[in-house]
Amino acid sequence: MASNDFLETCSVFFDKIGIQTKSVNEVRDGVVPGVSIHAGILHISASDLLYPGDILHEAGHIAVVPSAERQHLNNLSIGARKDAAAEEMMAIAWSYAAALHLNFDPKIVFHDEGYKGGGSWIADAYQTGGTIGVPMLEWVGMTDEFPTMNTWVRD
Repeated sequence: MASNDFLETCSVFFDKIGIQTKSVNEVRDGVVPGVSIHAGILHISASDLLYPGDILHEAGHIAVVPSAERQHLNNLSIGARKDAAAEEMMAIAWSYAAALHLNFDPKIVFHDEGYKGGGSWIADAYQTGGTIGVPMLEWVGMTDEFPTMNTWVRD
C-alpha cells in the first residue's frame, strides 16, 4: 500500500500537468497491481498498490501519447500502438524525471520487482548518464536537457 503523502504528492502533480486520475476501490485489469488506465484516465487503488512508483510509470504512458490520442488509451491499447516500443522507453525516462522532480528516490519507480528484475539497473544507468528513452523525449520536444522537462505532457 502506498503512503498517503506519496499519493497526495503524485495527485497534485498529475492535476497540475493535466493527467486525470480516479481513485477506485479495486483494479482488476491493470498491468501492475493497483493501477490501470481507462480512456486516458489513471485509475488507482491505493489498497491494491504494491509498488507506489508504478503510478509514475503508468502516468508516463499517458503523458507521452499525443494529446489527441489520450482519450483512447487503455491497458490493452498501449502495447498495440504503432509506436509502442518508443512510447515505453519514453515512459521509462519520463517516470525517472518525474521521480526526481517530486524529490523521490528513482528506485521507488525502478524497483527490483519491475522491469523484468532490472529496475535498479535502469535507475543506476540514468544516474550515471544513461539515456534510455531520452532521445525520443527530445525528438517530440518534451525535454532539451534531461531530466529537466520542457513540458510534462505531449501536445
